[in-house]
Amino acid sequence: MVVGVGVIWMGMWILRFCIWLVLELTNTNPESFGSPAKAIAYWIFEPGVFLVAVGVVALDVPQRIRLSLSSSALEKYVADVQAGTVAEQRYGEPPRRIGLYTVSETELLKDGVVRLITSSDGLDDVGLVFAKNSEPPVIGEDSYSHMTGPWWHWHRSW
Repeated sequence: MVVGVGVIWMGMWILRFCIWLVLELTNTNPESFGSPAKAIAYWIFEPGVFLVAVGVVALDVPQRIRLSLSSSALEKYVADVQAGTVAEQRYGEPPRRIGLYTVSETELLKDGVVRLITSSDGLDDVGLVFAKNSEPPVIGEDSYSHMTGPWWHWHRSW
C-alpha cells in the first residue's frame, strides 16, 4: 500500500514538473520562480524528502532506534530469563512490556539464546533474538538478520 502511494505521488510529481517545464520553456508560466536557484530548490524538495524517507525505512532506522532505547530493559529481562528468575512466557499468557516492545512469548534455547516474539500477523511471528555467543539456531523455517551486538531480528514462518 505504501509503495503504491509512493509510486502515485512520484507520478504526479513528474507530471507537474513536466507541465511546469513546458510552460517555463514557452515563457507562458504564471508561476515562474524568477531564478534557476529558486526553481531547483522548489523541485528538489519533494523528491528529496521522499528519498530520505525511503532511505530511513530501507536502513531500518526506526527499529534500530527502538532497540537502542530498549536495550538495557531487554538485556535485564534476558538475564532474568537465563537465570530462571523470570519464567519463560508461553502462548496465551498476557503480554509483557519490555522497554518499547510488547513481548507475547519468550523462549529460552540452548547456549543462553532467548527468543522474544514481539509481533505477529496471524500466521508468522516476528521478534528479537538475544544470542551472545553464537548465531541463533534455525528451527523450521526460521530466518534471522543480525541487527547489532547480540541482537538479531527473527522471523518464524509456518
